[in-house]
Amino acid sequence: MTEPERKPGRRVRSSSPALNRLFASRDRHPWLAPAALLFCWLTALAFILPYDPDEAVYKIVAHGIVHGQWPYRDLFDHKPPLIYIWYLPAGLGATLELQRVIAAAVTAASVPFVARLARRSLTGRSVKVAPWAYCLLLGNPLLAVGANAEAFVLLPLLAAIATPSAWLAGALFGVAIMTKTSAAAFAPLMLFLWRRQSWQVVLTASTLCAVVSLPFAPIWRDYWNDAVTFNASYSSYANRDSISRLVLIEPSVLLGALPLWLAAIIGAFKLRSGAAWVCAACAILSVKATSYDFAHYYALLAAPAALLAAAGLEFPLAGTPRRAGLAALTVVALATSISGLYFAERSRHAYDGLTEVVSREAGEVYMLGDHSQVYEYVSRRPRRTWFFAVPLVVRPRWGEQARLDLLDCPPDVLIVSNDSLFQVAWTADLEALYANRVDFEPADVFTNPIKHCETY
Repeated sequence: MTEPERKPGRRVRSSSPALNRLFASRDRHPWLAPAALLFCWLTALAFILPYDPDEAVYKIVAHGIVHGQWPYRDLFDHKPPLIYIWYLPAGLGATLELQRVIAAAVTAASVPFVARLARRSLTGRSVKVAPWAYCLLLGNPLLAVGANAEAFVLLPLLAAIATPSAWLAGALFGVAIMTKTSAAAFAPLMLFLWRRQSWQVVLTASTLCAVVSLPFAPIWRDYWNDAVTFNASYSSYANRDSISRLVLIEPSVLLGALPLWLAAIIGAFKLRSGAAWVCAACAILSVKATSYDFAHYYALLAAPAALLAAAGLEFPLAGTPRRAGLAALTVVALATSISGLYFAERSRHAYDGLTEVVSREAGEVYMLGDHSQVYEYVSRRPRRTWFFAVPLVVRPRWGEQARLDLLDCPPDVLIVSNDSLFQVAWTADLEALYANRVDFEPADVFTNPIKHCETY
């Protein structure tokens, strides 16, 4: 049987109605395929990447909310309240892996809004390239988006930028801010986009933030101290440590997607879009707003970088040297990503021995350090308000209060991380209260305290 003759520029229709609908959907929605692949890839990573400290904190606070505890008063954290709403599935008992799958779906849902922004800023093939570039940037395993706040803020933030309604843009922008505070760094972009209608955006966003904050009126002082003023102290503490974080870029973010970042640099010289440039500037500001440089922060830079990369990929690649250079960058990116996945898998199992020891002990477990993921690995819930080291170091008065409390009433199991970014000065005072010690690579476990406390 000979193959049917195909006319130039026309697709031979399949005899399968389902395949015909798929091809038609792909033509109408060019973002659909990259979004679906991004969801599948992030779902796979959900079961490979080690737990992140922030993920554990969000789950702990969400679990506390479900069981009648107040965030900020009963369980400390300094993030805005909507992140715990996103985390309610985990609070109701879902595993962190399942929470990551939910985050993957929310992240993938942001892809069509990138496609809409591409239609505004780009022309030709670049319009279809942008969603793919966005998904490839977010799919970098070294970015480790997981179920961090960035995974949930991208959808409302990009929807706010892409929507044709100022009122809706303000509401979505408010959701983004109350999910992750640094999303407020995109305010200049919102003002640039809406100009005379900016007052509608500001009014709606402010109203939504007020409505979300209203339920915390009974504990307004704790809410203000933890979710607002503490973040200023948090950034100041980072600045005292190293000002270089403000200008340097996390290497893993670049190495895992080198060709796209090079294309973005090229595109920066080609793209003539004020909105894209302002968006990129705001994204960089949001990444550096806390003065820390964690890899997952860079997810907020993925959308403007994708627009620039799509424009840059129009750069002619004719000639052996250019093609060889692109191939070399691709090999480096793939090798770096594969190596990252290998070490991620090793890191995930680094707590196996520690978990086995802790599982044999009863009573309260307390983590003295910033590795809050330990609570998830050992399947225990913290019982104290300050259950990780960040507030104890950033606010010395809180640290002294916690020290006296722990010395007076030591937990049954004390876990001290070995490489905390936030070092507690009085760790040795607390370690001296325990008869047994077992050392592991990520943390040391102390058991059998010299006195027992029934308060917690």
